[in-house]
Amino acid sequence: MNPKGLRTIIGGILIHMSIGTIYTASNMITYIISYIHNCLGNASITANMSAWLYAISIMGQAVSMMFAGGVEAKVGSKKCTLIGCIGFLLCVACSYWAVCNFYLLMFIYGFMFGFFLGLAYSAPISMVIKWMPGKGGLASGIIVAGFGCGSLIFNQVQSKLINPNNIAAVVDPKDPNHGKYFPVEVAQNVPRVFLILAGIYFVMQLIGYLLLVEPSKDEMETLKEKHLPIGVENKTRATGFTPRELKQPVDATPRGIHAVTVGGQTVDHPYKPNEAMRTAK
Repeated sequence: MNPKGLRTIIGGILIHMSIGTIYTASNMITYIISYIHNCLGNASITANMSAWLYAISIMGQAVSMMFAGGVEAKVGSKKCTLIGCIGFLLCVACSYWAVCNFYLLMFIYGFMFGFFLGLAYSAPISMVIKWMPGKGGLASGIIVAGFGCGSLIFNQVQSKLINPNNIAAVVDPKDPNHGKYFPVEVAQNVPRVFLILAGIYFVMQLIGYLLLVEPSKDEMETLKEKHLPIGVENKTRATGFTPRELKQPVDATPRGIHAVTVGGQTVDHPYKPNEAMRTAK
């Protein structure tokens, strides 16, 4: 395995582990709603609105994925990753203040969070695939595994920071028909968790970004040649040529339109000029 490729794999996994926390939305939203409902006294925000965060985040990711390819093609995979990571970190950090307004939080920690996540999602995968020609499925699978592990790990981290004593949610006696909420002593930990998570993500993404290496055109060509060694065994059944032989320039001059002189007469010969001359001799 190319050392640069190995670096890129590790860097891609670290970045995907951090952005994979989109799947912890269902865990965070229960604490967020409890904070707004109990600590801020906003009774209009109820547990029935728990599905909003994940749905809006996925919508933001879907929108950004439509533009991610164009951005990556224009600025490069590594810069595209950097833009996505910076925006992602800002969304998490700014949620410390946005949590006071549920709808503002849905825009920042929901839509924009998912939007920048989408920019940082595909670029590392693209770079790893370039380092592993012919093994795109394996390359993308390794990176996306980090995406899934991120939610598994940070789900526990979030719960430990917000609810270290594992206190259960209870029904609000003033609003018994709209689900359960965590008590104030638990919910009050929500705002600071955004800053802690932003700090953790920053370290992971910084290390990951520094490890990423985007292969040059020459390196990509070398990797492809190593993956497809030129030999008799690589001749395709359809053409009978090796990949290198197929790259040779082909004379595309149409046959049958070359006027040549044979025995003092002009003949429309069905061969190319060089073939016709050999025939005339």
